[in-house]
Amino acid sequence: MPTRRDTDTLSRAEEEALARAKRAVEGRTTPDGRGERTGRRKRGRGKAGSGKGRSTRTGVGTGKARARSGGRRPAPPARSASLDVLRGIGVVATVLLLAGTAPSSVPPWAEPSGWHGIAVADLVLPLFLLVAGASLAWADAGRAGLPAWRRTGRALRRVAVLVALGLALNWVAADGDLDRLRWSGLLQRVGLATFLGWLVARLPLTWRIATLGTLVAGWGLALERVAAPGVPAGTMRPEANLVAWLDTALLGPGHLVAPTDPLGLATLPLAAALVVAGRLLGDWLRGRPAGPATSAALAVLGGWLVVLGVIWAQLTPLNATLWTPPHLLFATGAVVLLAAVAYLAAEVLPTRRVVAPLERLGRNALVAYLLPAGLIALASRPAADGMSAWGRLVERFAAPVFGDLAWLVLAAALLAVTWSVVGRLDVRGWHLRA
Repeated sequence: MPTRRDTDTLSRAEEEALARAKRAVEGRTTPDGRGERTGRRKRGRGKAGSGKGRSTRTGVGTGKARARSGGRRPAPPARSASLDVLRGIGVVATVLLLAGTAPSSVPPWAEPSGWHGIAVADLVLPLFLLVAGASLAWADAGRAGLPAWRRTGRALRRVAVLVALGLALNWVAADGDLDRLRWSGLLQRVGLATFLGWLVARLPLTWRIATLGTLVAGWGLALERVAAPGVPAGTMRPEANLVAWLDTALLGPGHLVAPTDPLGLATLPLAAALVVAGRLLGDWLRGRPAGPATSAALAVLGGWLVVLGVIWAQLTPLNATLWTPPHLLFATGAVVLLAAVAYLAAEVLPTRRVVAPLERLGRNALVAYLLPAGLIALASRPAADGMSAWGRLVERFAAPVFGDLAWLVLAAALLAVTWSVVGRLDVRGWHLRA
């Protein structure tokens, strides 16, 4: 028979086994008794993974972000899906406009406004500028740990690359003739304006808002009150206005789109103002949780800006070429309304797959713009008989076969080529950025 001492020994062994099993269930050790070190390693794996390493008494694993932040909201993503969708919309609109350069029938909505007024085509550049500004909120957050000189170097490199690419496209379009080379262009405008907007974004919030208001209101006063040689104050005719006089003086008459270049240096500060506005919007979006309330707030903001633009247009003409304040307000509001729809589709409703093609174009927007623009620039160079390959394609094939829909067929072909290239790059994870 076992003695009392033997009975006590067995009881203590059973108690130790039960304690080890209980600690194993709670994640503190393993049933084989290898101690706290193994348990800590298991809990570490749980924290880095799905949250299963936390005590099973709660019954819920809270995940990586919640485990590290003590229950706070997860950090915002590195990119905004809705901004990529907006870029994709801008790329599609740009391809439609490029196809509209063919000598074929183009619907009025795809053409820029004549002088006063606004058309769908006049919203493309404001869209790219606002999205560029909003994207700075995510880009700067990702570079927060870099020294100031490296952040400045990257900003300068971006503007240099975009300006160089824009000038290269213009050089091809001018058939290598430097005397006819246009200095301005979409890429040049986006690059320079984004850099200026990035500089303003270094300022405190109050100064940023004050700078934005000063640029818009000050430009409106300049158009109304400032005279130039041969241009009385307040003159806003296509051949006589402050913008045309300034750009001709700065860049020379042979390097501009006559009579008034909408992408010249004179209106560059207004483009920078759109970038600053986009940055303010991006900071606000980045700090908001994804939900229908955010989309509704965007819609309300966009609607008010459109209304203010229409009201101001009763006093100052709404002119996209001169970048008048009513145009800035109206265009910004229209783009923000479009952003509300893109945000709802990409980040709130289960429709992200529907807008995935646009998002894919937006992730590689630079390639998606350069490819069709470069193809058309090459095809538009005149041959020995004076006709370009682009014109020959339209007159001998597209127009006789498709009639008034020739521009749409050309745009669809350009989009198909662009999307196939961009899609393959996206699958491989290659994204070209300045």
